[in-house]
Amino acid sequence: MIGKITKGSDFNSLLRYIESKPDAQYLGGNMLGTTREEFSQAFHLVSRRSNRVKFPVAHISLSPHPDEKLSTIQVLQFAQTYLNKIGCSECQWVLYSHNDTTTEEGKVRSHFHIVVNRVQMTNGLTVSSWMDWKRSERTLRELEKQYNLTPVTPSWDSEKQAPSTGQERRRRRETFQYERGLRLSPPEKPIKQRLQETIDQFTSIPLTLPNLIKQLTTVGVNVRISANDSGNLTGISYGFKGLAFKGSRLGKAYTLMGLQKYRNVSYDSSRDYLPIQQLCNSKTPPSDSTSTNSTQVSSTQWQRTQFVATVLKNLLASQKTNCLKGRNYQATLKAGQLSLIHLPSNTEIMRAKSSENAWEPLTAFLSDQHIMDFQEIHSQLAQLNQSKPTKNNSFVEL
Repeated sequence: MIGKITKGSDFNSLLRYIESKPDAQYLGGNMLGTTREEFSQAFHLVSRRSNRVKFPVAHISLSPHPDEKLSTIQVLQFAQTYLNKIGCSECQWVLYSHNDTTTEEGKVRSHFHIVVNRVQMTNGLTVSSWMDWKRSERTLRELEKQYNLTPVTPSWDSEKQAPSTGQERRRRRETFQYERGLRLSPPEKPIKQRLQETIDQFTSIPLTLPNLIKQLTTVGVNVRISANDSGNLTGISYGFKGLAFKGSRLGKAYTLMGLQKYRNVSYDSSRDYLPIQQLCNSKTPPSDSTSTNSTQVSSTQWQRTQFVATVLKNLLASQKTNCLKGRNYQATLKAGQLSLIHLPSNTEIMRAKSSENAWEPLTAFLSDQHIMDFQEIHSQLAQLNQSKPTKNNSFVEL
């Protein structure tokens, strides 16, 4: 059973729309009366009891599998149980059936419309709409088992989310027009579907997450990765043709975990974190961002830059050089700017400009591991300064 919930403010317009279909049939509900006018008046009498609700109308569409034939009694029982479970047991509702849609194979697909007053009859309180789509999906999965109906995968658990009902109807309408010469060009796929197919194309072979981001950029897809200062990635979103999609809105295969599980994408934090940060520039500066440069960094990165840059300046001074290269890092001081490159990933993780009282971060992607490394370097420098320099102890490894 596929379900969809939308909210509105006009009972009469919704009822008029539902009853306008040639095959519309009123099946029942918990209200007196049989006409649109009677239902609309009764809905308004109760909805007026709440002065705060802007959208008292809940329009619920339920669509069973095309092969399932439910009797009127079964549909009414299903609707009543469903409404009870999603918190609408004290709400007015009426139920209609439609038979105006077909599958791609031409089968008639019966579906049902429930008009619900979100303002409860007993106390005038409004049923919360927060996460109602998820409550609906969970309830439908429970009732599929209870009524022995063909199960449907929840939308949030689908590897690839399908186009919406409206998008599918538009595609069929435009296909019909094109095949009969009423349209010059074939219908375009929805942007969401084109984005899914683009990602699928690039992930048909194994690749790393930074490489996927690079390839998507070449075809106009802007990828943003959310991450914290510890190097943990927390989310992914895609921008395409002026629209933005969270990974979860495309399907679970397009989330960070899903790309790795279902789409041949690998991620290794020690190898990929820094390149991803540079590719996506995903750091969002907080309101107390200290940098005045156009490339702002978070306050945490600003503080880390002060520490690392100070250690590096002291290290370069102790070695009497402006450039130092070790196993993991390469530091260069030139024209008042200090650059630090992480050699395993060949990525500049910090660039800072010397000012009177502090280091101004121009680039900063310093993780917890980097700070631990420079705490060790700082400790070695302190020991070196306390002892008499010799050939064996006068060098600190970067």
